[in-house]
Amino acid sequence: TGAASTIAGPTGPTGATGAASTIAGPTGPTGATGAASTIAGPTGPTGATGATGATGTGGSLTTSVVSTNTTLNTASQLVATVGTPTISLPASPVNGQQVYIYSEANNITTLNPNGHAIRNAGTDITTPLTIGANLRLTYITATGKWYPF
Repeated sequence: TGAASTIAGPTGPTGATGAASTIAGPTGPTGATGAASTIAGPTGPTGATGATGATGTGGSLTTSVVSTNTTLNTASQLVATVGTPTISLPASPVNGQQVYIYSEANNITTLNPNGHAIRNAGTDITTPLTIGANLRLTYITATGKWYPF
């Protein structure tokens, strides 16, 4: 055997392609997240405007303790009665006016509708009535009546 040659011989022809493999190669790494978009999508149409809500009576009550006959004014009121007074409702009440009558110790109090009916269980009460417990009333102008609630 002689010494190795340093001169390369010619390259041979390319061999035939082998059959497709059924073995998958490893999965590559996940790519970087793209930049956030500065383009906003279109704004949807404006919805319909809702109906205006009912106007309240102000949310506050005038309070008083009554032991003698009294005619109430047009403010919404909380009245605590002591003894057996007659309470007259306002002669000119306002729509939505509320009156709370709290009978201290469940004393008998006379309630005078003062020209406006008190609607109770399908009956209009137009004459003074006695109450021995608590009572809440709301006035409705459209009917001209007080309603318990």
